[in-house]
Amino acid sequence: MRAVQITEYGDPSVLTITDVTLPAPGNGQVLVDVRAAALNPLDIKLRSGAAHSLYPCARARPPGL
Repeated sequence: MRAVQITEYGDPSVLTITDVTLPAPGNGQVLVDVRAAALNPLDIKLRSGAAHSLYPCARARPPGL
């Protein structure tokens, strides 16, 4: 599946679209097909580095909490 990930702080150009492994649901879990997702103001602050003390960007991660 494709996912948008943040790998470093910066403007929107630091967002990358990557292929990631489709997660396998465990017992009692379901896999949901997400077609669209929203971002909130905290996502923008995390991407820009303005909130790095709350959530350091030590590894690639998708936007959203």
